[in-house]
Order: sequence, then C-alpha cells, then structure tokens
Amino acid sequence: MRIALLFSLILLAGCERVVDYNLPEAPRRLVVEARLERALDFVSQVQSITLSTTADYFGGEFPPAATGAGVQVTDDLNRITAFTETSAAGTYRAPTTFVVARGRTYTLAVDFDGQHYVASDSTRQVPRLTNVYFDTPQAGRYSGTDGFRAAINFVDPANAHNFYLWEQFVNGVRQTGPDTVVK
Repeated sequence: MRIALLFSLILLAGCERVVDYNLPEAPRRLVVEARLERALDFVSQVQSITLSTTADYFGGEFPPAATGAGVQVTDDLNRITAFTETSAAGTYRAPTTFVVARGRTYTLAVDFDGQHYVASDSTRQVPRLTNVYFDTPQAGRYSGTDGFRAAINFVDPANAHNFYLWEQFVNGVRQTGPDTVVK
C-alpha cells in the first residue's frame, strides 16, 4: 500500500517542461467574413460583411477591425451595391433594398490599405424542405440538453456536390451550431 502511495506521489510530482516557441511576427493580412443570404425573395436585412486583420499568435489581443475599407458587391447584371461601415468597427452593411437573387453571380470587391481584393460566386437553387419537425436534443447532435430543436428533411439532387448550413434562430438569437452528425 505504501509503495503504491509513494509511486502515485512521484507521478503527481512529475516534471513539467516549458516549451517556448519563437514565432516570427507575420505581416498583417486582411480577413474577410462575408456571406450573402437569400430568404425567399424578401430582404433579410442581414447582408453584412466583417473585415478584420490578423494579429500575432501570442499577442493576447483580439484581431483588430479593418476600418475605412471600400466594400462593394456587383452582380452579373453589373448592378453595384456599396456596403457602408456601421458603428461597429469593421462591419459593413448593404442598404436594405439589396436583395440577393437566385441564379445570379456576385463579385465582392474590397479596397483596404492600398490593396484590392476580389472574390466571386453564384447563388444556387436549394432543395425544397420535405419535412420540418421538432426533436429532443441527443448527445452529439445538438447544442444544449433542454427543450426541443427544429429539424428538417429534404432530398438532395443526385450527383450534385452541395453543402448546406442549417442554423436555428429563436427571436433573432442563434440556438444551435451546424450539425455534423449523419443519422
């Protein structure tokens, strides 16, 4: 018994090795968080783009907002929508009249710190929901353990390489994260 106790104490008082990483300071880079949303042909009023810059890994500070940028989105009909910076530094919002249409191609252009950045993508048709129901949380499937969660069923087109993001909001507050478990 005493030997087991002594052995346990030796294990608990084991060595600790401090490892210092000397990471070089990387150049500041622009980080763009953009997602255009389409909500059944009405204005969702959530068309915003967030810009920040990178920070040192061990700096202990939140990445700084990228303020003063020029941000615009152009569709394939050459309609240009300027996003203006809000009171939240680094957040740029479209006018409430901006509506994302199915089947259009959108090009994002950002001018920041003397650099010009461009990205482009198209909106696609999503499958119709075949069933909307409520389910109880289960380990590994939903965030939290109380109450009910909305769930959906749909038929994905064959041979299409689609990816979907399912989010649940109640009174504007996000309730769950993306579900990565396949039933």
